[in-house]
Amino acid sequence: MNSSENPSSILFQNLDNTVFLIDLPTSIALGQDLSQAQQPPSFQRLPAREINNKKSLLSSLPLETPYPSSTEPKSDTARAKVLQRIPTAERAYHTGLIEPLVREGLNEIRNGYGDDRDWCLARYIPDYNSDDAAYPSKKRVTNTKTTSGEYKIPIEGSSTGISPSKRTQKDDFLFAEPPIVLSPNCVNGFESISELRNHAIQNTSFEPTTLKVGPESHCTFYVPPLSAFVMCTLPTSQTSEKVSEPIPGLRNQKFNLILLDPPWPNRSVRRGRHYHTKPYFDIDTLTHLIGNILQAHLYNHSTEKRVGDSVCSRQSIAAIWVTNSEKSRKSAYDAMASAGLCVGEEWVWLKTTTKGAPVTPLDGIWRKPYEILVIGMKSVASTERNADSVTRRVIAAVPDIHSRKPNLRELFEKRFFTSTSSLENGATNADMRYSALEVFARNLTAGWWACGDEVLKFNAKEWWVDR
Repeated sequence: MNSSENPSSILFQNLDNTVFLIDLPTSIALGQDLSQAQQPPSFQRLPAREINNKKSLLSSLPLETPYPSSTEPKSDTARAKVLQRIPTAERAYHTGLIEPLVREGLNEIRNGYGDDRDWCLARYIPDYNSDDAAYPSKKRVTNTKTTSGEYKIPIEGSSTGISPSKRTQKDDFLFAEPPIVLSPNCVNGFESISELRNHAIQNTSFEPTTLKVGPESHCTFYVPPLSAFVMCTLPTSQTSEKVSEPIPGLRNQKFNLILLDPPWPNRSVRRGRHYHTKPYFDIDTLTHLIGNILQAHLYNHSTEKRVGDSVCSRQSIAAIWVTNSEKSRKSAYDAMASAGLCVGEEWVWLKTTTKGAPVTPLDGIWRKPYEILVIGMKSVASTERNADSVTRRVIAAVPDIHSRKPNLRELFEKRFFTSTSSLENGATNADMRYSALEVFARNLTAGWWACGDEVLKFNAKEWWVDR
C-alpha cells in the first residue's frame, strides 16, 4: 500500500490516473472504515498502527495461472462462424477500443510495478482442516497453487438466512416507520433476520457496531461507521408508469453517487438466481427499474436545497456494472439517459493472475477477462453517446471469491471527490462531503447506504479474522 499513514488498496497507478493495480480484499477491508474524505475536520483518526491491526477479509487463493479456455471455438473456422453472429459494432467495441486499452494498461503496470512480484498482497485463506467450520482459522498465503481460485464458505443458507420475500400492504406500513438506529460499540440483537428486512437500518456513529441475529446469536454481522442499509427485494414492474419509491424505505433521500451491480439476464453471469428481483424478468424491465432508481434518488443540484454551512458535493454520478454483452451496456446507457445523465467514463476491471496475465484470453469470444463499469454524470452537454468523448481507465486486480468485486470507494473519491476533481462550486476536498448508495450490494461500506437482499453477505463474521 502507498503509505502507512494513509492506507490504500492501490498498488500502482500511472501519472495520468488512467491505469491502476489494486488489491481486491484490501479495498473491501479499507471500505469498512471511514476514508479521509468522509471524516469531519474535528474527527480524530486512529493511528495507522491501530488501523492496520483491525480485521482482515478471508479470501480465495490468488490465481497463479489463467483459467483453461475450454469453451472457446476449437478451430479458426469455428471461431469465424461465431464472430459472424456478433454485430460489427460490438466486435469493434471490444477489439478496437477495449482490448488495445487493456494491453497498454498491462504494459504500463509491468513497466511501473514490475512482473517479478505478485500483483496482489498476501491473503488470509480459510483453513478447511480446522475442526470449527464456522470460524476458519487464518492462514497467510502468497504462493499457494490453485486451479480455480473460487470457492464458497458455507454461510449463504445457514448463516445469513437471507431469502426472497414478497412486498405486502403490511410492508408498506413498515416503510413509513422511522429507521432503526443501531447502538455503537455494543452488540445489537435481533430474534430473526426478518426483523431486519424492509427496514432502514443505520449506524449513525463514527465507530463500527455489531448485529447478532437469532436466539443463540448464531449469525453475526459487522456494520461499519456511518453506514446504513435496507435488506429488501427490489420491486420490479413491467408497466411503463414511473415508480415513486423504487427502493422501499429510502423515500426522498438523494445521493451524489449511485453504484449499481444489476443481475443482468445473461447466461455467463449467473446472478439472477441470487438477487430476487422477479422470478422472470427481461432486460427492458431491469432498465426501467434502474432508470427509476436514478430519477428518484440521484442528487440534482438545480432543484435540491443546501443544508447547513458546510460545502457538500454537487456531483450527480451513476455507475453501473455491465456484462460484456451489448444488451446490458445499452441498457445502462438508456437508464442513464432517462435520468438526464451523459456517459462520461468507462472503467475496465481487468482480472489477472498473480503474475499479471489475464485470467482468460483477451480476445476470447465467450469469456472475457474483464468487466466494465459505465459511469454517467449530469451534464449540460449533449447526451449523444460518442465513443471518442468517453474517458476509459484500466483497473487491474487479482480476482477473489465469486461475485466479489473491488470496492472502488477510493477511486471514486480520487476521481470525483477530491481537491483535484472538477468541482462546480470551487470547493476543496477539505470542506466537501458526498453521499453514496450501492444498489444490489453484497457488502456494506463505511459512510454509504446499501440495499438489496444480499446486502450483508460479506459483512458476516465468518468472512473476517483478527490480524
